[in-house]
Amino acid sequence: GQAVPPDVFMPEPDHGWCYSFQKADLAFQSKDYETVALVYEESLAAGFAPQDPTELLPFLKAYAALGNSAEAEKMVDMLVSDPANKPVLCAHLEAFVKVSEAPESVNITKHLLDYSGCEPK
Repeated sequence: GQAVPPDVFMPEPDHGWCYSFQKADLAFQSKDYETVALVYEESLAAGFAPQDPTELLPFLKAYAALGNSAEAEKMVDMLVSDPANKPVLCAHLEAFVKVSEAPESVNITKHLLDYSGCEPK
């Protein structure tokens, strides 16, 4: 049989948080932090929320990279509201300090480590 091309005019099904997370994660891997932040804002506006606070990590790191410490701190607050998330958060932030190229990003990430109460290694 012949492959039928998808009908581009079909309305797309409602994309939930999962789709937004995948999209943001891909953008994050390409260091496209503006897109990550945009996806987060669009998701919130659409009423989506993470099932698990650890799903905020790519967004948190993107905000750190963009120099938006206020937004990143809010996410830290959401994450550490469950102490079980703290080791994951600290590990992500520690790794992100090492890969961050921009001094501002490094400074904010270090501030977030401090803010999160992560023990310096």
